[in-house]
Amino acid sequence: MANSGAMKSLLVPLLLVLTSCASDSEYALKANRDERAQRTAAMQDATRQTPRGAPLAGPALLDAVAGRTHLFEYETRPNGERVRYVVTDFFARDGHLVHLDHWAARKADPQDAWRIDGGRLCERIAAYSTTERCFALALDAQGRIQYYVDAPGEPSHGLLTSVTSRVIDGPVADE
Repeated sequence: MANSGAMKSLLVPLLLVLTSCASDSEYALKANRDERAQRTAAMQDATRQTPRGAPLAGPALLDAVAGRTHLFEYETRPNGERVRYVVTDFFARDGHLVHLDHWAARKADPQDAWRIDGGRLCERIAAYSTTERCFALALDAQGRIQYYVDAPGEPSHGLLTSVTSRVIDGPVADE
């Protein structure tokens, strides 16, 4: 039992570290939930304020995506800085997705891919997730493509998440 004092002296700091880690973890989870709730609320507002375009399905959906670049231009960067921010997605006909986030200096990843699943576009961008995200696409009156989240059971299901600024035939070198 001579070591019981030594064991106690080791356990106290260990418990403090574990408690601190649990607190940090709980804080991070809460911050993540709060951020997700804010994004969902913003998407709900955008969905209410934006007339939904004509659904794209079948050959029209494939034609709107395959071999084209969807360009998204924003006036504000994700960090809130008011400056032009551009994201481009080139949908190669072989199923490879070239996703470039010009703010984050994000380079194309050979693992990024897209596919058509029924009436929706599904894409996997390795830098963001190991799982696919799927969208129902619609064409608005100005010829822009609207992306609606297609994730049944999720709070964001059916909500508008982005609208193209332009659609360009073929790949775009840089914007």
